[in-house]
Amino acid sequence: MSFTSVHDMLTPPKIIRKQRFWDFFDGDSLRSWWAQRDVAGTGTFAMQATVDDGFRITTGSTSGNNSLIDFNDAARHYSHIGSIFIGNMRSTSVTDHYTITGLTEQGASPSDTRYNWKNDSTISFMSMGTAVNSSSTNVSSSITPDTNFHKVAAEAKSASVIGWVDDILEAISTANLPDVALQPIFRQGTRSDNAKGGRIKYIEAYNT
Repeated sequence: MSFTSVHDMLTPPKIIRKQRFWDFFDGDSLRSWWAQRDVAGTGTFAMQATVDDGFRITTGSTSGNNSLIDFNDAARHYSHIGSIFIGNMRSTSVTDHYTITGLTEQGASPSDTRYNWKNDSTISFMSMGTAVNSSSTNVSSSITPDTNFHKVAAEAKSASVIGWVDDILEAISTANLPDVALQPIFRQGTRSDNAKGGRIKYIEAYNT
């Protein structure tokens, strides 16, 4: 999942990128294709004023509060049996929180059909999740949750989802694979009565 040049990144050898989307989360406002949504509580959404820190979601201050950006369930362009997702995210805490990015069917339903990466204080390692309806599988990586940016990626195929962290193969799931088209998502949640934040500075998705 690494490239030797910008040309290879935009036109990688042996890969044909079909329906494709990317966002670098730069500028002073979120681009119009994103919907900012509160699932529980009232979060805040803003571009970071600090260098190379992307877009910020901060939750409300009640346990269970979580907020997200997605395509508002209005456009699901990405195949459950032939797509790739890439994101660069970080959490701002290692306690009582979760930060998620990937592809999902319904953004406001955290347990819905999806494949994604999660940095979650309730688990010992970052994990890749696959889910169909309310049945899910989580595969642990070797990465201990921290507050650093990590490049996460996953590829959905007909019989598996394969995942990388920082360009290293970390997870393979063959259970509870998604069965419908999907949309990009970035979600931040809190597991305590304290606001928790997450950052996203790149998202890419394309069909293979």
